[in-house]
Amino acid sequence: MVLYISPLFTLVKYVFAKASRGYFKSKLKKKYSGDALDLKVYKSTRNFFKVFYFAFITLFGFYVYSDTTYHSSIMYGSGNHLHVNSDWPYNQIPRYLKLYYMIGMSYHFEDTVHHLFHPAQNDFFEMLLHHYITVLLIVGSYMTGEWNFGINVMIQMDNGDCFGGAIKAFMDFVPVPIVMINYLLILYSWIYFRIYAFAYEVIWQGSMHCRWHNDKFRAPQGVYQMLL
Repeated sequence: MVLYISPLFTLVKYVFAKASRGYFKSKLKKKYSGDALDLKVYKSTRNFFKVFYFAFITLFGFYVYSDTTYHSSIMYGSGNHLHVNSDWPYNQIPRYLKLYYMIGMSYHFEDTVHHLFHPAQNDFFEMLLHHYITVLLIVGSYMTGEWNFGINVMIQMDNGDCFGGAIKAFMDFVPVPIVMINYLLILYSWIYFRIYAFAYEVIWQGSMHCRWHNDKFRAPQGVYQMLL
């Protein structure tokens, strides 16, 4: 599916760039010129696409995640995250999980290929590492049956990029209050999802506490005492 979906992202990005290039160029030429203007317009059109993609993939992720018993209140659900490991490795796969994973994988695969062939910027290796880690998360969690953690992490990491894309695309010519609102939304997303929710649900409840909680009912009492 990735081999079919990835070229579609290339096509959609091209359409977005063609449709929005004139708008961004008319706004940015007041501040930039020459090669700097072309580079800024290019980055703005790609970030403009990111606003729509990450908004869609975040909402789609929440929809898929809502079909599980461990979509907790921290992630705006009604389940209990202590159940995340209760049926492993026979976790019931929610509807559209594979499609969600394949769309996410296709986006990052296409972005990685594009990154390799686009003229290198100052952050070339940093972004290459970012793409590698993201692809590793998606492929690794899916193939090892740990998608129950993977989808949680993907939602936590993806949602803030929608606001980040908006800032990068429009910050040079929109009013400062709008930029500050987007900045505060990014700050909230990073603190709440990437620090609090990730640390509490993925590291503590997912990797430590719920494992002990499950072993309490599966292992002999002496083994459980050893774990504690």
